Parts: sequence; C-alpha cells; structure tokens
Amino acid sequence: MKRRYCILNERTGKWGFIDELGNICIEPTYDGANRFSEGLSAVKIGGQWGYIDEDGQVVIPPSFEEAGEFVEGIAKVSHETLVGYIDRTGTWTLRPNFVDGKHFANGLAPVKIGTKWTFVNRFGMILSQPTFDIAYPFSEGLANVSIEEKWGYLRPDGTYGISPRFDHALPYSEGLAPVEVRGLWGYVSLTGEIQIEPRFEKAVYFSEKVAPVRERQKWGYINSAGQYIIDARFEHVNPFKEGLAGVRAIGEEKCGYIAHSGEWAIPPQFRDVRDFEGELAFVFFESGIAYINRTGIPVWRSTSGSRCWSG
Repeated sequence: MKRRYCILNERTGKWGFIDELGNICIEPTYDGANRFSEGLSAVKIGGQWGYIDEDGQVVIPPSFEEAGEFVEGIAKVSHETLVGYIDRTGTWTLRPNFVDGKHFANGLAPVKIGTKWTFVNRFGMILSQPTFDIAYPFSEGLANVSIEEKWGYLRPDGTYGISPRFDHALPYSEGLAPVEVRGLWGYVSLTGEIQIEPRFEKAVYFSEKVAPVRERQKWGYINSAGQYIIDARFEHVNPFKEGLAGVRAIGEEKCGYIAHSGEWAIPPQFRDVRDFEGELAFVFFESGIAYINRTGIPVWRSTSGSRCWSG
C-alpha cells in the first residue's frame, strides 16, 4: 500500500500529499484534504467534499458537506446537514437520514436518530430502538455505549456483552478496555472481568502490548498484568506506534520519542509530537512543523504551524 502524507502549501493555501521520502506525489490543488484510508482520501474542491485515489484522480466527485474515512468499504458523509453512508463508487449505501453517525465496524455503524443512538447495518436495518445516550463503533466484537449515565459493552446481536456498570468505558484493544470506577481507571477483559484493578488517574488503550497510565500526575507504561514496564516519569505520553512513543519527560520543555526499552530513540527537540504512521511522524518545532523519519531527520518541513497528517 502506498502511504501518502497530507501537506499544506502556505503560499497558495492548497493541500496536497508527499510520499515517505518527502517528495510531492499529489500536487497541492485542494481546498482541504484528509488522510487516506482504503486507498481513498476525502478532498475539498470548491466548497464540497469528494474523494481521490492514490494517484490524485477524482473517483467520487465533490458533492458532500463533510466526508469521512472509508472503513469496511463504506464512508460516512454529510449531505444537507444529515448523515448518510456511501460505497467506494459514491453510491448511497444508506441515504442521509441520520442526525449523526460514526464509522462502520463489524458490519454496523452507530447512528443518532432524534436525540438517542443505536446501530444500523449496511442494508439499513436498525439493531434496536434508539436508547443510548452515546454509542461508539465496535472494537474486538464489542461496542462501548452509555445509557442512564452508565457505560457497558454491546454485542453485534444487540445484547449486552457487559452490562452498563462503569462510570466511563473506552474501546477494546488487545483484549482489554480502560474503564472508570469511582474516579479511578483500570482495565476490563472481553468477558467483563476486571483484569487490572482501577487505581490510575488516567488510562489509555493498549498498543504493542503496553498501555500509558497516570498515577500521582506522572505517566508511565504498564503491561497486561498491570506491572510497570516503563516507569512513570513523563508529563505527556502517546501510545506506542511503529515501535516508538512520543513523550515529554517531567522537567523537560521538549518532546521526543522513546523505544520499548524506555530509552530515547529520538532525543527531545520538538514542541509537540504525533504518532508515527509508516515511516514518518509529524512534529512541531518552535518555528513550524515537519515530517520526520525514524532517525528524527525531517524529510519535509514547513515554516508555520500548518496542520498535516498521513494516510
């Protein structure tokens, strides 16, 4: 799969894409652009959103107010203030009849009807009456939903895999999900058992077998047994992606990237950092933004805080 990274031409105000070497592969000609997903990227042309392929060819003409990423071959789009879903040809899979919606997963998408949420499949069949205050896409076979100020997890058949009993609940990753109980965060297994007791001020999803957690205002990384793999010594952390995690150590003004050993892979030198995607990550310098490679060397650099991301 080709990977494209979105950039903004400051002089013209137009958006385009670079490749992993920092070379422009799609000229900046668009009024807006999103990351690529499943080989397509939403781009804004003349006030409307459509989609291009990895060669920059328009494959779905611009006709939407908003356009999301393709997931399971379907993208959420907005038309005349309502949300619907299209396939890769631009044909309506579900016409715009929803107040709001999120992407498909497990063949279902959370949609808002009136003031409540439910799920719909690609054929338009509603899973149940809209009863949820909020609903999120399925991850690892379960969807986190909120009803009457409690959170639980729903199965694709509409029954509860884990009944609503948490103060808050986040999506599953690597078999565990962060949950909040009386102001503290822990992790629950796919069967609903508490695997890591709630004792953290904050908790983030597992990625590459470790998860960022915060205790006593310090962030570190734990394994699935709840043991610290990297000591809590950071003020800011990101999950691991591509073997690296962006962090800022306590007492440091700059951010860098650590490896799984906890050692610096790219020393602190950035105002802020984002996750690696493929071979590149974008970072903020005091004087602008850049895409860097895994050695920390910029392959593309802007002189302002232009917003960029990959796909």
